[in-house]
Formats: sequence, structure tokens, C-alpha cells
Amino acid sequence: MTSRQGMSSPVWGASDYSSWSIKPESLDWYARNTRSMAGLASANGAKFIHLRQPELICGSRTPTPHESEQLSRIVERMPPLVEIGPLWFEQARTKIAEVRQDLHDGHSVWIEDASVWLDDEVESVYFDYVHYNKLGQKLMGERIAQTILSMQEEKFIKDRVCQPKENDHISATLR
Repeated sequence: MTSRQGMSSPVWGASDYSSWSIKPESLDWYARNTRSMAGLASANGAKFIHLRQPELICGSRTPTPHESEQLSRIVERMPPLVEIGPLWFEQARTKIAEVRQDLHDGHSVWIEDASVWLDDEVESVYFDYVHYNKLGQKLMGERIAQTILSMQEEKFIKDRVCQPKENDHISATLR
């Protein structure tokens, strides 16, 4: 049995789909990397936004005909992914909630479950099962901008902001 590395392949097995299952260490890898990124942001006086992205196989919205076609391709090519993917992302949601609780005030962290952001959209927003088309990119960009603005407006986040370094124009812009 071959092990694939990283979060993007949270399953065991290569072509033998009957052996696929969730790799528990992929969830730990996900949490560890999120903590590392938050730490790097804090060390450099930057804010950190972590979004769990929407995916067609994990969403609750009714797929458009184009999106249904994309899903059927996934079912044909990797049948277990449609079953395992949503389970993994649900477990990742729990893991990232633990990370959110662990991060102390100095991290200036904003963690949001963006997986539901596109659920109310009736038009096609996916190019394939995970990547967005132009409308999806536009909608996600608008929501990310709203999140950044919310970071500036929320008192509990303002109280957690790390002081930017003198020449840190990016952090100063987000303030």
C-alpha cells in the first residue's frame, strides 16, 4: 500500500480504490501547518486569515448541470473521493476549530469556514469540482474582502493585532 503525502491526498492507496480511507495524520498535518502559518504571520506583525474553501463535492447546494457533469467525472475516475472527501473535510472542520481555540491573542488570527459561502448561488460557480469559474472567483473575492474589512471593524480582533514593523506596508494596509 502506498502512502501519499500532504493534505491534498488525505487517503491511502493509489489506484486500488477499495483501500482508500482517511489518513488521520493528514488532519494533524493540516492543523500543524495552520499553526505554523499563524505563527509566521504573528512573528512578522501580519494578520492571518485562514479560510476553509468551498468545494463542489462537499457543498450542500444543488449543483448546476455543468457542476453535475464535473461531479460525475469524479465519480467515474475516483469513486471513493465523493464519499471520503466530505468526511475528511468535516473532520478537518473539527480539527481547525481546535486550532482556533489553541491560538492565543498574540496571533491576530481570523479563521472562517468559507465552505458555505457559495451554497446559496444558483448559477454555476465551479470550473471543476474544486476550482472556481469567473463568477465563483468574483464571489469569493468579494467575501474575502468583506472578511478583511470585518477584521478591521471587530473589536476583539483589533485588540489582538500585532504591531507592524516600521517598513511593513502590507500589515499597515490591512489595519
